[in-house]
Amino acid sequence: VIGSFNTESCKDDYIFVPLSYFDNYSPLSFTVSGFKINDYKTSKSGTGKVDTGLAVLFMPLEQYLAVYNMLKPDFDDDLQILTTSCSNRGKFPKMIFTIGGRDFALSSNYYVVKIFDLDDGRCAFAIEA
Repeated sequence: VIGSFNTESCKDDYIFVPLSYFDNYSPLSFTVSGFKINDYKTSKSGTGKVDTGLAVLFMPLEQYLAVYNMLKPDFDDDLQILTTSCSNRGKFPKMIFTIGGRDFALSSNYYVVKIFDLDDGRCAFAIEA
């Protein structure tokens, strides 16, 4: 277990999955054994990554490309990030990841993220491959 478990903010039906990392600077990796968004569905396994210090989700490339092609975010050349209108928060579809045999839904409130460098109605599209 990394850190502690916040019983006020988290449900008590959590699961443990094996994590791995390459070095002290890499995000923790885990296996994503399935993914769904709208009509797209795959059971092809891939590596997901999470870093508690970043507001971005790293997902397997095939799944990332499906989401990217479906939702068509814009690329900001100056900031070198993907963006979309903040009005898409809560409107884009949920992503459902299968991890450790359980499905976890992620609403667009968590992957369309307001950041301080964008004050023109755009939000960061916080997924990467």
